[in-house]
Amino acid sequence: MGLHFYKRPFTHICIPFIIGIAIVLIYGAFSNSLILLGSLIIGCVYFWLFIGIQYGVFGYFLAYCLSFLLGSFVATVYIEGQTSIFQTGYKTGGILQGELIEVSTGKNLWNKAILNVNTIYAKDKTHHTNELILLYLSRELTYLQKGDEILVGAEVTKIKNKNNPGEFNAEYYWKSRGIETMAFVSPSEMTWVDSKSPSLLSSFFSYFSNYLNSALTDNLSGSDLAIAQALVLGDKSLLESDVKNAFTNTGAMHVLAVSGMHVGLILYLFLALFGFFPSFLSKKQATILIVLILWIYAIITGLSASVIRAVFMFTILALSQISSKQNDSLNTLFFSAFILLILNPFYLLDVGFQLSYLAMIGIFLFYPKIEKLIDIKPYIFKKLWQGTAIGFAAQLMTVGISLFYFHQFPNYFILSNLGLMFLSSLIMGLAIFLFVIKNIPILSNFIGILLGGSVYIMYWIIQKIEEIPGAVAYGYLLPFWMVILLGLLFIILILYSKSKKQLIIGYLFYFSLLLLIVFNRYRSLSSSELCVFNHNQFVATVKIRNKIYCFYKSRPDQVDKLKVLVESYSKLNPGEIIYFDINRKKITLLVKNKRFEIADQGGLIHLSIDKRKYDVLFKQNESINSKILMPWIHEGEGHLLMGGAFISKI
Repeated sequence: MGLHFYKRPFTHICIPFIIGIAIVLIYGAFSNSLILLGSLIIGCVYFWLFIGIQYGVFGYFLAYCLSFLLGSFVATVYIEGQTSIFQTGYKTGGILQGELIEVSTGKNLWNKAILNVNTIYAKDKTHHTNELILLYLSRELTYLQKGDEILVGAEVTKIKNKNNPGEFNAEYYWKSRGIETMAFVSPSEMTWVDSKSPSLLSSFFSYFSNYLNSALTDNLSGSDLAIAQALVLGDKSLLESDVKNAFTNTGAMHVLAVSGMHVGLILYLFLALFGFFPSFLSKKQATILIVLILWIYAIITGLSASVIRAVFMFTILALSQISSKQNDSLNTLFFSAFILLILNPFYLLDVGFQLSYLAMIGIFLFYPKIEKLIDIKPYIFKKLWQGTAIGFAAQLMTVGISLFYFHQFPNYFILSNLGLMFLSSLIMGLAIFLFVIKNIPILSNFIGILLGGSVYIMYWIIQKIEEIPGAVAYGYLLPFWMVILLGLLFIILILYSKSKKQLIIGYLFYFSLLLLIVFNRYRSLSSSELCVFNHNQFVATVKIRNKIYCFYKSRPDQVDKLKVLVESYSKLNPGEIIYFDINRKKITLLVKNKRFEIADQGGLIHLSIDKRKYDVLFKQNESINSKILMPWIHEGEGHLLMGGAFISKI
């Protein structure tokens, strides 16, 4: 596989461009972007003069340096163009006015919403701004809808991680969406002002989205409806945690995350459908119509980074085919990434964006080689194998980044991907047909039964694979450099190792890294430690080998939340979790020759492990927005847990 610059320019340009963006996002913007811009312009002039003479090793080096500088400059300008709400005149006690651009409802006490703030009313002055803020709306405010103009008087705080082991990185996630602040809003802290009349285009998309949703809700229910909505429309609001866990634990979660796979399936289905009507639609007309359908689909499913990437890439591929120009899939993929990151460098922080691109790289690089491993003649079985090979290729390239973020590996992902693409294609095809014939009762009921049966079979297979002993392995903790090295080594082994000596050396390095990963996991499994969590309820765990003893003091309505916290901890430090409610109790346990006691005395909790004694002074304020102070007293020294959990090896 050649990587000549003139054949795949964006394959060369995009990688240093991404590195430049990453360095700025991680380490902060350059102090003076004007100097960087001047250097970039001068460098481009010299590069242009040089490229006209000869394009050698020095030419490649220049191209990479300029791409790196461009990425750094784009990220710097984007960061400098953003302002925090605290820089626009907001002070505690101020009033925010803005439009709700996103509202999601669920079963929790608080519903998430995103407010586009346009005005800040301070005590002495009115400030006009354009900032996004995350709102947690009280359950009594479920009547609020997208487009509502509201006044908010709740206290605004920065989104910060609690830094508990294995916990969801909220700061990282919301930063990737351009949001850095949040507020909890009760009914007394909010005033409804007006409802913005949607534009004609917005009304069309809203009507279309409701139409598609009603087609599914009229014919499906329960987990079948939740899975179908997630797979077809990208709406995961109805998914229960056990359904999500089943797909995650079997390596099939990509089916429920609308991305390139779904866009590709829609493209394939409509190409096949329009192929039956060559006299009505020419190839060019059909392609343009399909591209339009793909962009409508992207808008309906929320314009996520992965969907935008996929639709944008397939648009370029389709238009290049119309123009009869040759195109390189890998170059097109990197070109789409280049354009998207110029528009919004924070896409790089989006986990879905990272997984989606790595999966597509894996498919482009590895799928042809994997598909040729087994020569299957019957058409149906051949299609099943091709779909499985696509899933396998995507999984190979994303395994490192998945371990880095989720700390688990689905041991039977090969089984779960067998025929998964076929079932996904079938479900997508039946859903599209159901949308078309929704208003024909008998036919829509019949298709609804087939669709529900297909979803049921998929979920049944996923559940059975999850029930196999050892379906998922927890406890993987990878540094990011190892993720990069694993990916590069795998690409080199598959594509560029030609001699026997190169293969042997490459595989030695690769398996050495795998052994290091397994060793780190074994050390985590056999470790023993005490962890006191940074949480608004008292939660502490004592992990001894493969057992996790969790002690908590909590309000009844908060127990489920703290259990999620401990389960996230167990993904990093695997073990069977045993819960103890210590409210006004004293508990003594003897495990593996270790004796530990814990006693609740109101605001003070005594804990001892063998001869080591700890006291936790726990103070919980009633205010929603107030900072929770949890001083940890250990041998006379106090440790505030605001910066993260307290962890001590025992």
